[in-house]
Amino acid sequence: MSKGKSSISKAQSYEEIGEFWDTHDLADYWDKAHPVEFEIDIQSEITYYPLDNDLSEKVRSIAKQQGVPPEILLKYWIQKELIQTEIGQVYCVKPDVGGGWAVKKRTAEQALVVYRTKQKAMVIAKEIAWASEPSILVVYKKDGAIQSVHLYCDSPSHDLDTYNKLLAELEELESIRAYDAAKASGEKPIPFEQAVVKIESENG
Repeated sequence: MSKGKSSISKAQSYEEIGEFWDTHDLADYWDKAHPVEFEIDIQSEITYYPLDNDLSEKVRSIAKQQGVPPEILLKYWIQKELIQTEIGQVYCVKPDVGGGWAVKKRTAEQALVVYRTKQKAMVIAKEIAWASEPSILVVYKKDGAIQSVHLYCDSPSHDLDTYNKLLAELEELESIRAYDAAKASGEKPIPFEQAVVKIESENG
Protein backbone atom coordinates (compact mmCIF):
# COMPACT_ATOMS: atom_id res chain seq x y z
CA MET A 1 0.00 0.00 0.00
CA SER A 2 1.50 3.34 -1.07
CA LYS A 3 2.14 6.20 1.39
CA GLY A 4 -0.75 8.62 1.67
CA LYS A 5 -3.34 6.03 0.61
CA SER A 6 -5.72 7.51 3.16
CA SER A 7 -5.49 11.27 3.59
CA ILE A 8 -7.80 11.30 6.60
CA SER A 9 -6.63 8.40 8.78
CA LYS A 10 -2.97 8.66 7.69
CA ALA A 11 -3.00 4.86 7.72
CA GLN A 12 -0.30 2.89 5.93
CA SER A 13 -2.31 -0.32 5.40
CA TYR A 14 -5.89 -1.45 4.80
CA GLU A 15 -5.93 -2.96 8.28
CA GLU A 16 -5.05 0.41 9.80
CA ILE A 17 -7.79 2.11 7.76
CA GLY A 18 -10.30 -0.41 9.11
CA GLU A 19 -9.14 0.09 12.68
CA PHE A 20 -9.39 3.88 12.29
CA TRP A 21 -12.98 3.86 11.05
CA ASP A 22 -13.98 1.33 13.71
CA THR A 23 -13.42 4.07 16.26
CA HIS A 24 -14.22 7.26 14.27
CA ASP A 25 -17.36 8.75 12.70
CA LEU A 26 -17.30 9.96 9.09
CA ALA A 27 -19.57 12.86 10.06
CA ASP A 28 -16.67 14.36 12.02
CA TYR A 29 -14.50 14.42 8.88
CA TRP A 30 -17.10 15.29 6.24
CA ASP A 31 -15.49 18.63 5.46
CA LYS A 32 -12.26 16.83 4.52
CA ALA A 33 -13.99 14.54 2.05
CA HIS A 34 -14.20 15.31 -1.69
CA PRO A 35 -16.52 14.08 -4.49
CA VAL A 36 -15.51 11.00 -6.49
CA GLU A 37 -17.01 9.20 -9.47
CA PHE A 38 -17.12 5.45 -10.00
CA GLU A 39 -19.16 2.91 -11.96
CA ILE A 40 -21.22 0.13 -10.38
CA ASP A 41 -22.54 -2.87 -12.27
CA ILE A 42 -25.83 -3.65 -10.54
CA GLN A 43 -26.83 -6.29 -13.05
CA SER A 44 -28.02 -9.36 -11.17
CA GLU A 45 -26.46 -12.77 -11.84
CA ILE A 46 -29.81 -14.34 -11.05
CA THR A 47 -32.77 -14.40 -13.44
CA TYR A 48 -36.25 -14.80 -11.99
CA TYR A 49 -39.08 -16.61 -13.77
CA PRO A 50 -42.73 -16.33 -12.64
CA LEU A 51 -44.69 -19.38 -11.49
CA ASP A 52 -48.43 -19.73 -11.02
CA ASN A 53 -49.46 -19.91 -7.37
CA ASP A 54 -50.71 -23.50 -7.69
CA LEU A 55 -47.47 -24.64 -9.33
CA SER A 56 -45.40 -22.76 -6.77
CA GLU A 57 -47.25 -24.48 -3.92
CA LYS A 58 -46.64 -27.91 -5.48
CA VAL A 59 -42.92 -27.15 -5.76
CA ARG A 60 -42.81 -26.00 -2.14
CA SER A 61 -44.63 -29.13 -1.00
CA ILE A 62 -42.26 -31.49 -2.85
CA ALA A 63 -39.21 -29.54 -1.69
CA LYS A 64 -40.41 -29.80 1.91
CA GLN A 65 -40.86 -33.57 1.56
CA GLN A 66 -37.31 -33.90 0.21
CA GLY A 67 -35.85 -31.56 2.80
CA VAL A 68 -34.42 -28.97 0.40
CA PRO A 69 -35.25 -25.32 -0.38
CA PRO A 70 -37.65 -24.85 -3.35
CA GLU A 71 -35.06 -22.92 -5.37
CA ILE A 72 -32.53 -25.76 -5.03
CA LEU A 73 -35.11 -28.32 -6.14
CA LEU A 74 -36.04 -26.24 -9.20
CA LYS A 75 -32.39 -25.75 -10.12
CA TYR A 76 -31.83 -29.50 -9.85
CA TRP A 77 -34.83 -30.32 -12.06
CA ILE A 78 -33.88 -27.77 -14.71
CA GLN A 79 -30.25 -28.88 -14.74
CA LYS A 80 -31.33 -32.47 -15.24
CA GLU A 81 -33.65 -31.62 -18.15
CA LEU A 82 -31.11 -29.34 -19.84
CA ILE A 83 -28.44 -32.03 -19.75
CA GLN A 84 -30.83 -34.58 -21.23
CA THR A 85 -31.82 -32.12 -23.96
CA GLU A 86 -28.20 -31.27 -24.78
CA ILE A 87 -27.14 -34.88 -25.01
CA GLY A 88 -30.09 -36.01 -27.09
CA GLN A 89 -30.88 -39.71 -27.12
CA VAL A 90 -28.54 -42.11 -25.35
CA TYR A 91 -28.60 -45.73 -26.50
CA CYS A 92 -26.68 -48.69 -25.20
CA VAL A 93 -25.67 -52.20 -26.14
CA LYS A 94 -25.46 -54.44 -23.09
CA PRO A 95 -25.99 -58.05 -22.02
CA ASP A 96 -29.67 -58.97 -21.81
CA VAL A 97 -30.99 -60.68 -18.69
CA GLY A 98 -32.50 -63.41 -20.85
CA GLY A 99 -29.32 -64.01 -22.83
CA GLY A 100 -27.91 -62.34 -25.91
CA TRP A 101 -27.30 -58.62 -26.38
CA ALA A 102 -29.90 -55.90 -25.99
CA VAL A 103 -30.17 -52.57 -27.79
CA LYS A 104 -32.07 -50.12 -25.62
CA LYS A 105 -32.49 -46.52 -24.60
CA ARG A 106 -30.35 -45.88 -21.56
CA THR A 107 -33.32 -44.81 -19.43
CA ALA A 108 -35.67 -47.61 -20.56
CA GLU A 109 -36.25 -50.89 -18.81
CA GLN A 110 -37.38 -52.75 -21.93
CA ALA A 111 -35.00 -53.39 -24.82
CA LEU A 112 -35.75 -52.14 -28.33
CA VAL A 113 -34.35 -55.36 -29.82
CA VAL A 114 -32.31 -58.33 -28.59
CA TYR A 115 -29.81 -60.28 -30.71
CA ARG A 116 -27.85 -63.42 -30.07
CA THR A 117 -24.50 -61.83 -30.93
CA LYS A 118 -22.97 -58.56 -29.82
CA GLN A 119 -21.79 -57.85 -33.35
CA LYS A 120 -25.33 -57.87 -34.75
CA ALA A 121 -26.59 -55.73 -31.87
CA MET A 122 -23.82 -53.20 -32.56
CA VAL A 123 -24.79 -52.91 -36.24
CA ILE A 124 -28.44 -52.21 -35.43
CA ALA A 125 -27.57 -49.88 -32.55
CA LYS A 126 -25.40 -47.74 -34.83
CA GLU A 127 -28.22 -47.44 -37.36
CA ILE A 128 -30.66 -46.41 -34.62
CA ALA A 129 -28.18 -43.89 -33.19
CA TRP A 130 -27.56 -42.30 -36.59
CA ALA A 131 -31.30 -42.03 -37.24
CA SER A 132 -31.71 -40.15 -33.93
CA GLU A 133 -28.64 -37.90 -34.16
CA PRO A 134 -27.34 -36.13 -32.23
CA SER A 135 -27.09 -39.16 -30.00
CA ILE A 136 -24.66 -41.23 -27.97
CA LEU A 137 -24.14 -44.98 -28.05
CA VAL A 138 -22.66 -46.63 -24.96
CA VAL A 139 -21.31 -50.15 -25.42
CA TYR A 140 -20.93 -52.41 -22.38
CA LYS A 141 -18.84 -55.48 -21.67
CA LYS A 142 -20.27 -58.71 -20.29
CA ASP A 143 -19.26 -57.70 -16.76
CA GLY A 144 -21.29 -54.48 -17.00
CA ALA A 145 -18.30 -52.15 -17.43
CA ILE A 146 -18.37 -49.56 -20.21
CA GLN A 147 -16.33 -50.68 -23.21
CA SER A 148 -16.70 -47.61 -25.44
CA VAL A 149 -18.78 -44.49 -26.04
CA HIS A 150 -19.64 -43.15 -29.50
CA LEU A 151 -21.11 -39.81 -30.63
CA TYR A 152 -23.37 -39.77 -33.70
CA CYS A 153 -23.99 -36.35 -35.22
CA ASP A 154 -24.07 -35.13 -38.82
CA SER A 155 -23.56 -31.46 -37.91
CA PRO A 156 -20.10 -29.95 -38.57
CA SER A 157 -20.53 -27.82 -35.45
CA HIS A 158 -20.22 -30.91 -33.26
CA ASP A 159 -16.44 -31.27 -33.04
CA LEU A 160 -14.19 -33.02 -30.51
CA ASP A 161 -14.84 -30.33 -27.88
CA THR A 162 -18.58 -30.90 -28.27
CA TYR A 163 -18.04 -34.64 -27.97
CA ASN A 164 -16.08 -34.26 -24.75
CA LYS A 165 -18.69 -31.85 -23.40
CA LEU A 166 -21.48 -34.34 -24.10
CA LEU A 167 -19.54 -37.11 -22.39
CA ALA A 168 -19.03 -34.92 -19.32
CA GLU A 169 -22.75 -34.14 -19.26
CA LEU A 170 -23.55 -37.82 -19.65
CA GLU A 171 -21.44 -38.60 -16.57
CA GLU A 172 -23.20 -35.82 -14.65
CA LEU A 173 -26.58 -37.16 -15.74
CA GLU A 174 -25.60 -40.63 -14.51
CA SER A 175 -24.73 -39.12 -11.13
CA ILE A 176 -28.12 -37.39 -11.01
CA ARG A 177 -29.93 -40.65 -11.85
CA ALA A 178 -27.96 -42.50 -9.21
CA TYR A 179 -28.98 -39.83 -6.71
CA ASP A 180 -32.62 -40.22 -7.77
CA ALA A 181 -32.38 -43.97 -7.27
CA ALA A 182 -30.86 -43.50 -3.81
CA LYS A 183 -33.69 -41.18 -2.74
CA ALA A 184 -36.31 -43.59 -4.09
CA SER A 185 -34.79 -46.40 -2.02
CA GLY A 186 -35.93 -44.73 1.19
CA GLU A 187 -32.45 -44.58 2.68
CA LYS A 188 -31.37 -41.62 4.81
CA PRO A 189 -30.88 -38.69 2.39
CA ILE A 190 -27.60 -36.83 2.04
CA PRO A 191 -26.87 -33.54 0.23
CA PHE A 192 -26.77 -33.83 -3.57
CA GLU A 193 -23.18 -32.57 -3.85
CA GLN A 194 -22.05 -35.10 -1.22
CA ALA A 195 -23.86 -37.88 -3.06
CA VAL A 196 -22.13 -37.01 -6.35
CA VAL A 197 -18.70 -37.04 -4.66
CA LYS A 198 -19.44 -40.44 -3.13
CA ILE A 199 -20.64 -41.89 -6.45
CA GLU A 200 -17.59 -40.61 -8.32
CA SER A 201 -15.20 -41.98 -5.69
CA GLU A 202 -16.85 -45.40 -5.85
CA ASN A 203 -16.58 -45.41 -9.66
CA GLY A 204 -12.88 -44.62 -9.44
